[in-house]
Amino acid sequence: MASPLPVATIVAESWRFVLHHQPVMARLALPWLLAAFAVATLPPRWGLGSIEGWSSVGGFLDFAGMSALGASFVRHIRRGDPWPRLGAPFDAMAARYLLGHLLVGLLVALAGLMPFLLFTLLAVAAREATPLAGLLMLPAGLGLVAVVLWVYGRLAPLPVAAALDGTFAPATTWRRTRGQALRILAIQLGMVLPLVLAAALGVSLVGWLVGEDGVKLPSEGGPFTVGAVLLELALRSLGYAESALTATALTAIGLRLARGTDASAASAPGGRA
Repeated sequence: MASPLPVATIVAESWRFVLHHQPVMARLALPWLLAAFAVATLPPRWGLGSIEGWSSVGGFLDFAGMSALGASFVRHIRRGDPWPRLGAPFDAMAARYLLGHLLVGLLVALAGLMPFLLFTLLAVAAREATPLAGLLMLPAGLGLVAVVLWVYGRLAPLPVAAALDGTFAPATTWRRTRGQALRILAIQLGMVLPLVLAAALGVSLVGWLVGEDGVKLPSEGGPFTVGAVLLELALRSLGYAESALTATALTAIGLRLARGTDASAASAPGGRA
């Protein structure tokens, strides 16, 4: 088993790497971001279908673009390939990276399915047996969430391996992440939490400034004003930032787990300019 992953080090190095490459991230994500926003918002305003349907198409484009961006970061960090000039390419590597994430999601869902069914059956039986059954639901529900998160922590690095060499090997990833699930989850939290807080703060601030309880975005059928458009683009851009951060962190995790106990040899993201 590899030595414990240094959570704070990987989080700090990943953020430093991505912040250093903000201009690169912007030019790789911008075409995808603008295309997804246009698809999600313009056709319904021209009477070409429902806002819900086109928002789904825009969401799919965002997902593809984030996968392409993440694969570009993995490629640059691991192989030293030059950055693309404009727009992250959705090539075979990006497709494998996307499929790797889908496979992880599927396996996590399957891992949670049996406990969920068991939890449901026990809940029904307990409710009929005693009125105090409700007291058992909270710990059981928390246990279910813990199982799902633990399985995700064990499988999270899989998309990087899939992107690099087409290895869709959950068993290999599971073996390498033994004893590391909580650390991997903590690293992921360090990537996502600041962006979630930034999004919540931004939406709350805009809502306070305009004197509304909530802000309806253009992709939700809201007003197509300059402020609303900029707000939605900003919120969508956070998703691309999260994709770059996650790819960088998962690459660092994969390097450290593959190379064993020498943390300095597996140091991270930072080796490529």
